[in-house]
This record gives sequence, structure tokens and C-alpha cells, in this order.
Amino acid sequence: MGAHPPAGTIRQISRFPVKSMQGETLERVEMGPHGMVGDRVLGVRDLASGMILSAKKPNPGQALLACHARHDSLSGQVVVSIDGTEYRHRDDATDLDRALSDLLGRPVALVGSGAEGERYASEWPEIEGMLLSGAEIDLDLPSTSFADLAPLHLLTTSSLAQLTALAPASIIDDRRFRPGLLIESPAEDGFVENDWEGHDVAIGTATLRMGAASPRCIMTTLAQPGLEADREVLRALARHNRGSYAGMEGFARLGTYAEVTVPGVISLGDRLVPAG
Repeated sequence: MGAHPPAGTIRQISRFPVKSMQGETLERVEMGPHGMVGDRVLGVRDLASGMILSAKKPNPGQALLACHARHDSLSGQVVVSIDGTEYRHRDDATDLDRALSDLLGRPVALVGSGAEGERYASEWPEIEGMLLSGAEIDLDLPSTSFADLAPLHLLTTSSLAQLTALAPASIIDDRRFRPGLLIESPAEDGFVENDWEGHDVAIGTATLRMGAASPRCIMTTLAQPGLEADREVLRALARHNRGSYAGMEGFARLGTYAEVTVPGVISLGDRLVPAG
């Protein structure tokens, strides 16, 4: 367990209903046993390969970053916006799949999570000192959602400030890292989440157990609405914040993973309080 307990307040809550698409910001969110309710519940399947597409394999997955997805509370459906046109994932399923297929240049379908054995491809850029540099690997997805390695990802303003200082020519924006919970940290800078693993933290009526620091991938470098492509973001992390994940050394890291131990509701402004 890290020596420094987590601290801060919830500054932003982000939910991403469709894997690799832009998401929605919320004032409050329910945390269920498997993470944020409604997060990454849909994914885009390549009908030829059977794989779930992700921006972690930029060709063709990066195109998904230009799409937006949100939950519509009235219909209970996920609404996907592609080039300004909105589609409801059930009512407009045929038209939505056609629009996504046109966007990605191959037959695809929007599908729900829950199946065992789902996989996606990931591509790792060539960056000195970073594990998996230049590799392409397939990774497994959990059956509970299309989240990658853990149900939740948290990031602090301290880490963003530290990375900004290390990469002053880059635009360091939380959208590059897609945290579910952005935390206003009392520390001015520093990769404070590196010390959080193993801590239990109450936030609102939920309790989270902090996991390992999050390994970062090619998605942090990609262009998306409002942000240009920038490989220096990942290079700076590889130089200054490498560490281990799952027993392997050499990952560039930022933020931390977490899991839900007590379901509940988290709202903007909630404080992180040591639990247990």
C-alpha cells in the first residue's frame, strides 16, 4: 500500500457510453459493483474479424474519437452523434450501423457488452524506454463492460500539472486520458496517484479500492476534436513516470485504476475520505 493516502475533491465526472467515442460530463453518477453505471456499455464490432474496434488501434479505430455518445434519460437509449446526425442505438440501429460502417470503411455493428471472450487490438508506438514499444497485441475485455483493464480510471489535477511542466510545448488536457473521475488535488503537482494502490476511499456514498497506476498507450497521442496529434505527451511519461503493471516493468503511467467495493453515488464536489 502506498504511503500517501488519496486526497482531493471530485472536479469532473465523465462517462463514455461507447468505447473510444467522446462521452458526457455529469453532475452525479451511480457506481455499481462493476464500475460506473452506463460506462462503456456499447462497442463497435468489426464484422469481418469479430474484434471490438478501439482507438488503441488507430487504423481504423481513431475515427471513433470524432463521434459522441450520451445517455438519453427519457428514452433510456444511448444517442450517438456522427457528423452532426444523431442516432438512437435501438430505434435507429440499422441506420447507425450503416453510418458507422461508412465512417470506418468496413462493415461494423454497434453491440452491447456481456459476451465472454471479447477482444480488441492495440498498437504501441515506438518510444524509447517504453515497454511494448512498436508492438501490436490483442487484449481481452471483461464481460461486464468494454472497459480495458479495470472498471474505473481516476486522474488528479496534480498529475496534469506535473505533465504540463515536463512537456511545456504540449497541450495537456484530461480528454487525452479519459478519466471517469477527475480529482482536484491539494498537491500542486506530482504524480501522486502512484502512491495510492491498495487504499480504500469513500467518495459520496460509494467506496473505491485504488489499484495500480494506469499504463498509457497510443490514445494519449492521437488527434481528436479540439486536440492535435502529439506524441511528446507519451514520450514525456515514458521518460519521467515509468513503472510496473501486472508484474511487468517499463510502462509509461498516468492516473490510477480503481474498483468499486461499496456501490453508491458520487457527485461533483465530493471529498475523498479514507475508508476502513
